[in-house]
Amino acid sequence: MSDAETPKGDGIVGSANIESPAFKCTGVALHHHEVLLKMAESALDRKESALAIILAHAACEIFTERAFKLVFSFKKVECLYNYVIDPVWEYNNLKAKKARDLYMVMTGDNITKDTKFWKGFLDHVDRRNRIAHRGETATRLEAEESCRIVKEFIRHVDQILQTIQPPDWGE
Repeated sequence: MSDAETPKGDGIVGSANIESPAFKCTGVALHHHEVLLKMAESALDRKESALAIILAHAACEIFTERAFKLVFSFKKVECLYNYVIDPVWEYNNLKAKKARDLYMVMTGDNITKDTKFWKGFLDHVDRRNRIAHRGETATRLEAEESCRIVKEFIRHVDQILQTIQPPDWGE
């Protein structure tokens, strides 16, 4: 029997389980943000609420960076990514006005205070910042809410990415 888990350059973690001699092969490929969300859920199970919130937010940040890379690629301006996104750390969080404005211009997704997940997302970011920067604690309910809203945010942005992905992208 063989197990392998390898980080890929495109942000995907892959694993394989191969059994022999009957030869049974199963596999799972997860993006880094999905691995972090699973880790957040495990932290919830262990009653580590603050850690769950921090891991959920890390997943959100990594997903947001990936989303920007994809959008720049979809628009065929990959060369600008390193000049626009890389030098400024705040582009991994759409709470930042500059990041949100760029995201909305590049995707056509008009995120406003009326967007379904937005208030919960802002609450999550504030909660994460209080934990990470002030050492505050969190309840299980707060951690569950953060995990839920991060998943909702990722689903929303992923749907937008699917709608703007050019049909010939990746060829």
